[in-house]
Amino acid sequence: MRRRSRRHRREPRTGPPLRPAVAAVRTRSRWRRGGSEYYFDPIGLFVESGTTVTFRIESGSHSSTAYQEGNGPAEVTRIPEGAEAWDSGTVSEEGATFEHTFETAGTYDYFCIPHKSLGMVGRIVVDEPGGPAEGSMPPDGEVPDSQTIVDQEAVSYDEFSG
Repeated sequence: MRRRSRRHRREPRTGPPLRPAVAAVRTRSRWRRGGSEYYFDPIGLFVESGTTVTFRIESGSHSSTAYQEGNGPAEVTRIPEGAEAWDSGTVSEEGATFEHTFETAGTYDYFCIPHKSLGMVGRIVVDEPGGPAEGSMPPDGEVPDSQTIVDQEAVSYDEFSG
C-alpha cells in the first residue's frame, strides 16, 4: 500500500465530499497583558471547493473582507484570479453570522476592516495553495504558511501566535 507524504500538496477530490461542505471561523477579541487582541479563529483554514464558510461574531464589531484591490480599504489583491471577493460589512451583533462559498481553488487572505491596522487577518486555502497571496504575508499582519494550513486543515490563533 502506497502512503502519501504530508509534505506533498493535496490532489483535489473528484468524489463526494468526505465532510460537510460547511466550515466556521470565529471573530474574537480579548484582553491580554500588554493590550487587546483582535483575531480570526482559526487563523488558517483548509477547505474543498464548494465549501461555505460561516464567519461568526463572538464579541466586538468585526468584518470579514477579502483582500481585493478596491474592495473596502483593500489596497492589494490576495485572492485567486477569477475568485469572487466578499465583504460582510462591519457587524456588531454578538452571534451574528456571515457566509461565503469558496468555488475557486487557491489561497485567500482576508481582514477585518475595523481592526486591519491591528493585524486582524486570516487565510483560507481552497483545494491547494495558489494565487497572488502565495510567497508573502498580507500587508497588515501575519498568517500561517499555506502548506501548514493544508497539512493541519485548521490552525488556531493560539497555536499560531504562541
